[in-house]
Amino acid sequence: MTMNKFFRNIISTLISIIVPYFAMAQDLGFTQTMQTPMYYNPAFTGLLINPQAGLQARLQPLVGGANVTLAGSAEMGFEKISSGAGILFTTTSDGYVNTTTMSLSYAYQLKLSENSYFRLGINGGFYQKIFNTNDTTGNAYMPNAVLSTPLVPNFGTGALFYNDNFYAGLAVRNLLNPGYATVDDPGSKIGRRYNIQVGKFYDNGGIITNPFLLVVSQNNFLQILPGFNFTAGNFTIGGSFRYQANPNADAINLLFGIIAADKFKICYSYDIPVGTTGIAEGT
Repeated sequence: MTMNKFFRNIISTLISIIVPYFAMAQDLGFTQTMQTPMYYNPAFTGLLINPQAGLQARLQPLVGGANVTLAGSAEMGFEKISSGAGILFTTTSDGYVNTTTMSLSYAYQLKLSENSYFRLGINGGFYQKIFNTNDTTGNAYMPNAVLSTPLVPNFGTGALFYNDNFYAGLAVRNLLNPGYATVDDPGSKIGRRYNIQVGKFYDNGGIITNPFLLVVSQNNFLQILPGFNFTAGNFTIGGSFRYQANPNADAINLLFGIIAADKFKICYSYDIPVGTTGIAEGT
């Protein structure tokens, strides 16, 4: 079975409902990392050649409310020029702060051997924060809080190696340490985020097993997420364990997905906290 077939079972996603983590002054993240691969590494852009579209919704209960995140993406590969291009949009809100991002991604692929490839990717875009000052007391989020920030530019890059049953990637986000241009506050700066992804595929009589590992480091934040997915026919089940520090948010993550007509995939993921978060997460 080819690598494209393996990735198609993981990436070809129309709708995915996910319950991941969120931290102020950090980038958002998703438990099921391969549902929006461009977000973690732009080198994945256009890997499958055929047009891909995805939508994710995330709900994380908070004290007195909830954090809601939407992420949409579209991408396409161009085999004749060994390239891929895509667009990614995210928005997240906890009722007080709304953060919106939009970026364009491009990846170029080099053929190393008959079944081995190396890809380089870049992305560029902007983010903006809007503050609901009517619901904050004493400018709780930042000094001299404003209603909205201007569009702040942001860039990232990544590399990916893959063959018929293995992939490994490294990416860096927030290359310029962007911050709010109108606020003289070091806390407004978003540190560089480093992502490492490794995965392998096994075909056991039509049952595809995909163990994977994600490591994310950003400022004092650290996340290590080992996991696995099993795909048999039109059904996918999976699980992972999330170790997370600063803030602590250890959890066991469960996934169930259904593939329709080899083109669409609907997934549901639920996080079971095992640390000291004190808040059950679910939808």
